[in-house]
Amino acid sequence: MSERENAVTAFNAVIETCNSAAQMCSEPPTADSETPPDIAVLHKDFLSLLLLLRASSTKLALAMKPSSPTYSAVHTPLKDTSSHLAAIAHCIHLLRPELHGSILVLEFQRVAIDIINSLRSLLTVLVGLKDGNEYLVQTGELHDLIDTAQSPTGLSADNVAAIRKKWLQDKGSLEDGLNELNDMLDHEHSEAYDENDGWDELGLGSDASLNPTERERSKKAQTIIRISTLLHTRILRDILSPSPSLVASTSDLDALSPCSSSLLSASDDFIASLYPPHDIEAISVELSAFQEEITHLQGIISAILSTHAVHAQLGGLHLEDASATPAESSHAKWFRTCFDQILKNISSLRERLASGDTPASSAG
Repeated sequence: MSERENAVTAFNAVIETCNSAAQMCSEPPTADSETPPDIAVLHKDFLSLLLLLRASSTKLALAMKPSSPTYSAVHTPLKDTSSHLAAIAHCIHLLRPELHGSILVLEFQRVAIDIINSLRSLLTVLVGLKDGNEYLVQTGELHDLIDTAQSPTGLSADNVAAIRKKWLQDKGSLEDGLNELNDMLDHEHSEAYDENDGWDELGLGSDASLNPTERERSKKAQTIIRISTLLHTRILRDILSPSPSLVASTSDLDALSPCSSSLLSASDDFIASLYPPHDIEAISVELSAFQEEITHLQGIISAILSTHAVHAQLGGLHLEDASATPAESSHAKWFRTCFDQILKNISSLRERLASGDTPASSAG
């Protein structure tokens, strides 16, 4: 076989290794007798492997420059690449959702699969010996993925960080929703506003404004959204911060993760239902959906508070620190009061909606 044929055969073998590694990384982790390392060790090893993969792929790109490919120079970096792929797949295999957290495991899997797929695309381009700069584009995409994982905001160091990342993505949108509701209440449809908003030109303009009854309902909804947004911020601070003041189990943290996006969705739908003219049935439906999300979140926070209380009590048996339990009690009191206020206002708004005090009857 010629040098070119040998190189193509070697490339195809590593492309198949990519397929196998991606498949292994996508499979649910299975428990075995091997004790997995601490997450700090796995995190460090995984990122080190990515750097090695970056180096070997760069060598391949340089060796297979379309204008002057050097076939004899690809075998060592291809062998190294294959070894790195196997090591990455093994690293993913060592992750345990029940120990390291399912959200973190999913993030590791996603990062690994994205990088492996990008590498496979690069290898396919290189073995095809296509003219042009496509190989440079593919190399750049692979490098970007690896550099992103290596960055301070890249691959999460633990399960709390992985969940915090998801919650932070929703924080701004929740605040935007509250601002939208504030604007709805403040907006007087002034002439200056109508000239500048531009919605009429798109066929989306409306002269509808809140009547007094609708305004009172919306103010009650504003209180609900404002307190729930504060709750979201407090959870980020007390439970999902780099140094959380509340201890939470891995299972409770995993359960907490999707609550942020669910709360955001319910909040957006609830706010959208408040635009005039009010549809009482639509508002009631969205209010009930929002309450379901709050009640679900309340159950998870209660479990986290209970876990923290147990840890504080056990710590008190060994440490001369009487401040542990009062600190937990202050957290419990804050969250209990917050949920009570949200649910109280939801109940009050529901009573308004059920009373038949519709815009039509109040218009007089």
